[in-house]
Amino acid sequence: MSLKRFAIIVAGGSGTRMQAGVPKQFLLLEGRPILMYSMECLYRTGSEITVVLPNGEHNHWQSLIKEYNFKVPHKIASGGTTRNRSVFNGLQTIDDNEALVAVHDAARPLLKPELVEKLFELALHRGNAIPVIPVRESLRRINSTENKAVNRAEIFAVQTPQVFKVNLLKEAFAGNSDTTFTDEASLIESVGFTVFSVQGDRDNIKITFPEDIHVASILLKKQLSI
Repeated sequence: MSLKRFAIIVAGGSGTRMQAGVPKQFLLLEGRPILMYSMECLYRTGSEITVVLPNGEHNHWQSLIKEYNFKVPHKIASGGTTRNRSVFNGLQTIDDNEALVAVHDAARPLLKPELVEKLFELALHRGNAIPVIPVRESLRRINSTENKAVNRAEIFAVQTPQVFKVNLLKEAFAGNSDTTFTDEASLIESVGFTVFSVQGDRDNIKITFPEDIHVASILLKKQLSI
């Protein structure tokens, strides 16, 4: 059995922490805007793509498409006031409730097809799938009443894309109107669904600070040389 695949790429970053004059999804990585890399990966894995952009960046994106002769077909949706609302807006472009949808951060340009395939396969059978990686650092819980070590063997960092059956994700949005969720796994969990995970990829880093571009450049060159 196979289901149709969609992808929502959330590209609402402002670039504030990057200390850049343009949104981080448009910063250049090895000569091309960051956003284009994950779009190409998801397109190669058979996904129909919707990119969610702030209203004020639609024209900028169209100019970049022409400048870089970018050919990946996609829809554009307008970003919301939070990431949660941006994903919701992107979801409205998908009419096939029996399909699968991958929700991905544009700021993760080093996505690999192998990880995408693993996520779609698990979501096909379980309804959802998210990538996670073990944390390496020692951890402590520190608040007003305690300063205590945390067992890092039980703690994992969550990546994207997160893949869901479309009807499940729409049901979660309908069941919880809280707009502050920072990922869709937390949203579906809040309405009673169990979250399933696969081993993520340490190269699938998120571009957040200026030094991340340099790291991503090194990783990308390594990938291209294999």
